[in-house]
Amino acid sequence: MLQPKKRRRFGRPHIRLAEELRTPGVDMRSQEGRRYFTIVTELLAEFGDGDPSRIRELAGLKFSLEQIQAEVIGGSQRAREDLVRVSNLIARREGELRTRKAAKAEPARPLHERLMAPRPAAASVAPRPVPLAGGPFAVTVEQAG
Repeated sequence: MLQPKKRRRFGRPHIRLAEELRTPGVDMRSQEGRRYFTIVTELLAEFGDGDPSRIRELAGLKFSLEQIQAEVIGGSQRAREDLVRVSNLIARREGELRTRKAAKAEPARPLHERLMAPRPAAASVAPRPVPLAGGPFAVTVEQAG
C-alpha cells in the first residue's frame, strides 16, 4: 500500500513520501514541496493506492491550479482561461480515478451468471406503411416489421 512513511527527527515530525509518488526535482523541504505532499496525501486518502503515476499527475495538476488561482486574483486574463482548462482536466482525471476505484471495489460476476442472466426485452418496432399503388393518392397498408 502506497502510504507516506513517517519518522521523527529532532523532535519535529518529518514525513517522507513513498518513492513512487515523488516528483523528480521537487525539494520536499520547501513550501511548495510540503504543499505537494499535502495534496498527495489527500489524494491517497480519497483514491487509495491506485496507479502512482496517475496520483502524481493529479497532484501536479491540483498544485498548478492553486498557482493559477493566485494569478487570477492578480488580474491575469490568460490565467482565467488556463484556470478553466486545468479545472476541467482535473475533473476528468478525478472521474477516471473514481471509475477505476469503483471497478476494483465491485467484484466481477462469474461467467456462467453473466451468460444465464435474462436479457432485456427488445423494443417493439412501429409498423411501416407500404404503398399499394403509385401516385399522390396511394393507399397504404400497415405492415409489421
